Amino acid sequence: KLDKTWVGGPIGLPDYWTPQSEYPSGRVTLKATNDTPAKVDRLRIVDAAPGAASPFDTFNLKGFVALPDAVSGSVAAKTLVVLTNQDGTVITDPATPTVQGVKPAYARGLTAAQLENVVSIDITYEGRIASAATATVTFDLQLRAKKRSDGLPVTGDPAQISNVAEATVEDLGGAGGVHSVAARDDAAMAFEENLT
Repeated sequence: KLDKTWVGGPIGLPDYWTPQSEYPSGRVTLKATNDTPAKVDRLRIVDAAPGAASPFDTFNLKGFVALPDAVSGSVAAKTLVVLTNQDGTVITDPATPTVQGVKPAYARGLTAAQLENVVSIDITYEGRIASAATATVTFDLQLRAKKRSDGLPVTGDPAQISNVAEATVEDLGGAGGVHSVAARDDAAMAFEENLT
């Protein structure tokens, strides 16, 4: 199960001379729950969901507000946060440069400048994750002055941006191999043009 909210809007579009650092932000919260009746091996959260609407053409990841190290039944040492940049590279911790991803504590400490090229958030918890265990992840998205895709200014057309995230629980074993259940939820942020 996944519940997604995106608050702070409608977001006003600043005048063109406004520095990027002063552009407005909205806050996204993802609440992923193992709503199966049994323990599972893995709980994974991906934003944006594969093949679905993404906010990262018009928004930058500004920073994590809440990102738990573990959920009930998971092993904190196995938690991995994969932050993929526009060029396909993954943010790594200099202390563990061969690991494609970082621990939640490292991700929580990343600055807006370090996160501005991120276009995908992928968080995995592993262990024997309890039924009804929940991971609540909160982060801020800051409006971009120009779209990532074509470099043109962000305008009020379209009037809002949709964003779809996905949560998946997986359990290994059984006659069918891997049992996987996925759920998606979406949220939208409206724009408000400066008409003065």
